[in-house]
Amino acid sequence: TTYLRAKDAKASFHRTDAIWMLGEEEAFNREMQHRLASFGVQSDVVDASQIAERLPLLSLDPFPLLDGDYNEIAQDLPPLSAVYEHGCGYLDPAACLSDLRDSCVREGVEVRMNAPAEQFL
Repeated sequence: TTYLRAKDAKASFHRTDAIWMLGEEEAFNREMQHRLASFGVQSDVVDASQIAERLPLLSLDPFPLLDGDYNEIAQDLPPLSAVYEHGCGYLDPAACLSDLRDSCVREGVEVRMNAPAEQFL
């Protein structure tokens, strides 16, 4: 709302947090946590029990590895490690576009729908 100076913005932030389960070991996830911290993003490196505590409905079973005949191949996987990112979420894209359109109209911009662009500045 500040960026568009919109008094009645429809878009709002919906916090969801995020879990990054990339199949990497803890050392990799510690590096990822350090990178996130360099951007001011708070995160935790978590193991399977911590994930189950925070997200009890999430299955932690790995996807099966299959051979060419669709038989499951046994996997020797390291202990589960993931990064839990705090404070992230999303904005509803349709509401964002509606707010942007309203702000353009307020500023005197002619908004055209389904019209090809003639030039990019």
